[in-house]
Amino acid sequence: MRKNARERARYHNDPAYAARKKEHNRVFRRERLQNDPAYAEITRVRNNARERARYQNDPAYAESKRLRNNARERARYHNDPAYAARKKEYNRVFRRDRLQNDPAYAESTRVHNNAREKARYQNDPAYAERKKERNRVRKRVRLQNDPAYAQRVRELDRERKRARYQNDPAYAQRERERKRKYQRKSRLRKSVKESTKRSATTMGPISQSARESAKENATGILPLNPVPWHHIPDTVKITIF
Repeated sequence: MRKNARERARYHNDPAYAARKKEHNRVFRRERLQNDPAYAEITRVRNNARERARYQNDPAYAESKRLRNNARERARYHNDPAYAARKKEYNRVFRRDRLQNDPAYAESTRVHNNAREKARYQNDPAYAERKKERNRVRKRVRLQNDPAYAQRVRELDRERKRARYQNDPAYAQRERERKRKYQRKSRLRKSVKESTKRSATTMGPISQSARESAKENATGILPLNPVPWHHIPDTVKITIF
């Protein structure tokens, strides 16, 4: 006891002795940690318990510890490519396992990602355009290669159009007008095609001399059943007033 008291007094009152004592203890402890596995394990457990207790009971220490660890982690992540690759792979595996096994985490992640995606889509026109183009290409490829998906898309589109047709009078009116225009154009194309067939049947095959005379007399009087100008090669359409 007397020796310990004398040692303590000298340690406090003699800075040089205190520095030598600290260095001696550091060297001795380092050598014992390296050469004595049992002492190393006991020291590790004791330090972890002390660290955990201080972390839980000292908010200022916990905050400084988090900041220090984050800064050290960030520096190593940027400066050590091998460590960064291992960290990315570990995070991917950990996140995939948690998404599969934790429904609450999966739902919160989905909501968070959707909100972030929607905000970026609305505020970044270039990103929105790239996203639209990527979705169009992906949908086109899947429609071509996945018959079941194509069938589901067609059914969904029909259901959506039917529901909108019933509940949106303006849309229904536009659809009716579009169908009427399409039917008129279809009937017109059909009548032109039939008249062309009748004219070709009535006139018969056109010889080379008939083509030449038609070219020379293009401004003359047209026959009763004229051959359409686009059926005569090397001719020019002329409008007669």
